[in-house]
Formats: sequence, C-alpha cells, structure tokens
Amino acid sequence: EKSEEVQHLLAYPEDSAGRMMNERVLRVQLTWTVSKAIEHMRNVDPETETFHHLYGVNARGKLLGIVRLRHLLTAPPNTLLTDLVEPEIVSVRVDQDQEEVAQVMGKYNFSVIPVIDHSSRLVGVITHDDVIDILEEEATEDIQRLGGWRLPI
Repeated sequence: EKSEEVQHLLAYPEDSAGRMMNERVLRVQLTWTVSKAIEHMRNVDPETETFHHLYGVNARGKLLGIVRLRHLLTAPPNTLLTDLVEPEIVSVRVDQDQEEVAQVMGKYNFSVIPVIDHSSRLVGVITHDDVIDILEEEATEDIQRLGGWRLPI
C-alpha cells in the first residue's frame, strides 16, 4: 500500500508540489452537520496529515472552502458546515514548483496549504515541516554552487 502511494507521488514532476504533498486529507461535504463531520473525524485514518482544517469539497472533489477545527468544535451540533466554511482559499497547484510553494506559505504564514489539480480538485496538502525540508535542500544547493561544487546529474 505504501509502495503504491509513493509510486503515485513519483508520477508528478520533480520539485513540484505534487511530489511533496500528503494525499491523506480530511475532506468533508459542506451539506453535513457539525455532528456528522465530528463523527467522520472519529473514523478517519490516523495517518491523516492534519486536523487543523477540514476541507470542504463537492461530490467531484472540487475544493470549496475550509472549515477551521475551532469553529467546528464551538458550533452547535446541528449547524451546517456551509455556515462555517471560509470560501476564500489560498492553495497551490499540483504542478507548482516547490520553491513557489514555500514562498506562498511564508507569505501567508500558513502551517498547511491545500494542493489542487487543474480542475480545482483537492489532491493533498503540504505542511510547514515539508517546506522546511525544501528550504534546507535549496539552501544546500545554493551553498554548493557558491563553493564551486558540481551536483551529480
């Protein structure tokens, strides 16, 4: 199962958002109530990347908005997620360069950012620890170039 997951990510271009994202994301339907969303969270794979945000998607998987966990937990159980959703979404494309992803996350001070495909479907998330790895890798490459080192091809 892990091998299939890794092979799928390797299909994306090197140094792209798709290559570094985690596909295990907490997706919810905005027509659900708070109680249904919380029940869904109880049954989610424990390896799901983050619980800070729930990502509202439609039946085709298109990203419609974000529901913050804090808002979910403080709302009455029968509240619809459509009443809690934040439709203004900052995301990155699956084929976007990893350095651009790091810049977007830094600009907005995000701890996690959704990754979408060309149809605006949610395909994964990238977390701040993934971005730190990118920044270290890029800094190492820059230092090696300054020192006259040639990276292996």
